[in-house]
Amino acid sequence: MQDAAMKDAHARLRPLDVSVEEGVLRSTQHDDIFFSNENGLAESQYVFLDGTDIKTRLLNSDHLVIAETGFGTGLNLAALMQLMHRIGAKTKIDYISFEACPLTSELIEVAHRPFPEIGRYSSEIRAQLPPRWPGAHFRTLMEGQIHLHLHYGEAGILMKRQQFAADIWFLDGFSPSKNTDLWSPDICNQIARLSTSDTRLATFTVAASVRTALSEAGFSLAKRPGFGRKRDMLVGTYKNGQTATSTVPKSVAILGGGIAGAAIASGLRQVGISHVLIEQGASLAGAASGNPLGLQSPRLRVDNHPISRLSISAFSRACDIAIAAGAVISKGTVALDMPERELDRHRKLAQQGWPRDLFEMLDLDGVEKFTGIELGVGGIYYPRAQVISPVQLTHHLAEGSDMIVGDALSSVSRVPDGWKIEFESTSDIIVSHLVLAAGSDLPDLLEMLDCPPLPLQVTSGQLSYFPQDNRMRGLKIALHYGGYIAADRDGHFIAGASFDKDAALDITDEAHIHNISLMPEALRMGAEIRGLKGRVSRRLATSDRWPLLGAYGDNLSIISALGARGLTLAPLLGEVLARQLAGRPAGIDSEIIDMITPVRFQKRLKKRPQK
Repeated sequence: MQDAAMKDAHARLRPLDVSVEEGVLRSTQHDDIFFSNENGLAESQYVFLDGTDIKTRLLNSDHLVIAETGFGTGLNLAALMQLMHRIGAKTKIDYISFEACPLTSELIEVAHRPFPEIGRYSSEIRAQLPPRWPGAHFRTLMEGQIHLHLHYGEAGILMKRQQFAADIWFLDGFSPSKNTDLWSPDICNQIARLSTSDTRLATFTVAASVRTALSEAGFSLAKRPGFGRKRDMLVGTYKNGQTATSTVPKSVAILGGGIAGAAIASGLRQVGISHVLIEQGASLAGAASGNPLGLQSPRLRVDNHPISRLSISAFSRACDIAIAAGAVISKGTVALDMPERELDRHRKLAQQGWPRDLFEMLDLDGVEKFTGIELGVGGIYYPRAQVISPVQLTHHLAEGSDMIVGDALSSVSRVPDGWKIEFESTSDIIVSHLVLAAGSDLPDLLEMLDCPPLPLQVTSGQLSYFPQDNRMRGLKIALHYGGYIAADRDGHFIAGASFDKDAALDITDEAHIHNISLMPEALRMGAEIRGLKGRVSRRLATSDRWPLLGAYGDNLSIISALGARGLTLAPLLGEVLARQLAGRPAGIDSEIIDMITPVRFQKRLKKRPQK
């Protein structure tokens, strides 16, 4: 029986409980080894790869979904990568794995050390290993051939939030007698729910409780000789599962060349869908994505809310992509305990046991140590948060995609094969699917396309550029506090951002004053508005302040309204939408998808009681 408190614990993973004995990893909690001490790699190959006849599937499939109940050391994945390389498999893989107690890269290296033949694959897995933060983490391996979905947390909870259809299941974990939760009837029913109409599974155990649970879930089972000293192992098939129903678009047009548009373009390249990125302005990242800097940081909530889970997953992914893009200006940020509501929120977060490499609470002295200035307020240090160049990240995400830039749209209309897009100068194009990623232009596009309106708010925000000869030059790290301030690559400090409901684009002293008023008093003392320069751009938000992602009618999708967290949310959400269009596992849980779908507002109207 799972601890009831664990069901709501979104900030905690099981602590590491691993010992190493003569190079063999053992779980102290479960008193069991991670794999056979006879030859763990040979066991993975025999039980899971041979047991599911995966070689035949690889040679005859364009795409496979492989799911696993315990990631452990990642040995099964490394064995799969080795096999794919050996037989020259071109199959695209979604590899979905659940892990309650993720290992560190160092422990995985120790576990894999006896198997030098998988060294290159082990190194790649360890290089892509996400931090030990709860939730869903997405990475790519083998130059994008494998999409790795790592779900950190209790499988019994996380599986219920998933929607995918696995072709192959590796049922791996510690012995059923020592880890009963992972082999429960509830887990077996979830495995069946998340299977196709021709799923195969394999596992090292033939425990009666497991056989019964799988049989009652609908699997046809058979014993076969086990590995090494084990007499038997179990294989199975499932014939009552899901069948593919989605139609993959042949071509996609993306309207909008900001961070959202570039992110979906990157996602579409990953899944191999032909597309064109359309930006009417003179260049990519011309609006809010053209700011000289921006922050990538999580927005944590004190409850286990889907949006908080999305924030962690997106932050995990965005940081890696920004580093790969060379877009990082500086590392680490401090969120101050101001305004007052933030102090209360920070105190609650501190009681929830979040990992220290995600954030660390600071007292007044701690803030002064990190910032270099006595600010008279405490805060939170985010060691992996980043100040980045939005322009550089946008161009990195868009690189390799076909583009039409600097040509105004004449019309966008439905045609029998999808959408016809007419330009003032460029030749007309016809695509089968349209993605709206236009930020503050979304309301006008929805009207042009005769789509149902959405409850949207367009505002503008002004940044203030400060000279180097002021009090701020001693600031060593970016701050956020209701506003934010950070240094660009030239050492100039930039603060933001104002909030104008009229969405005006004029640079005003009033907006500069607003930005200064948000700052800690110690920084305000050195700030003058005389001669200040700035930049203004428009932004888009929904009435509930959550993003828009997903289908909005036939052959039409939206990725927009990312708000102040666009640089953090966009890289992952672009990949999620692309996988949805390709009919592949989304990578985030269904509760999150339901929270951010554009049709959520229509669903809410239908649920309202009639007067």
